[in-house]
Amino acid sequence: MPVDQLPKFVVIDDVQAIRAMAHQARQKALDELYGSHRAYTATELAARCEISPSAMSYHLRALEKYGYIRRVEQEGDGRNKYWQAVAFTLRIIGFDAGSQSESPSVTSHIEGLRKRVGEEVRRRRARSADLHDEALYPVITSSQLDLRDEQAEEFMQRLHGLLDEFALTSGKLPPDEATRRIHYFVSAIEEPPEPVES
Repeated sequence: MPVDQLPKFVVIDDVQAIRAMAHQARQKALDELYGSHRAYTATELAARCEISPSAMSYHLRALEKYGYIRRVEQEGDGRNKYWQAVAFTLRIIGFDAGSQSESPSVTSHIEGLRKRVGEEVRRRRARSADLHDEALYPVITSSQLDLRDEQAEEFMQRLHGLLDEFALTSGKLPPDEATRRIHYFVSAIEEPPEPVES
């Protein structure tokens, strides 16, 4: 399917589908497919995920089964199988807290983040960069906000709106144009109100 015809997002709310994400190679493949919006062969993705093409094919079939990706045909290439994201962005919303099904998927996401953060810190140190230089964007930012209801809603809308805005443009640039790849991990969670004592 042409990139400009992809749906804006796909929602994954099935427990089994969420469990299927809990593997580093699958996470990396999904990041690549949803980040670039181009079609890849299993061999191309295997090289990026640093696993064998046969192992990558196994993981891609599992992701296809649960609705994350689809097989597509490339004009003029009848020999290779190509894989493509089913939408511009991926939204995971269906955790089953009772069975702890979120644990493998969340752990896999956080492990990927931990690895990328560690690698970036090492790169900056290797360049003798001042890790406290205000001109550098932070590797990771964490805090809390105390907002009125309307402010909290505006924050969430603007945050996710910004991500959607740039997700819709990612991968649409000409292939010969220089680009910068940015990995992001967003988890804005509202703290539940404390119970009122009677």
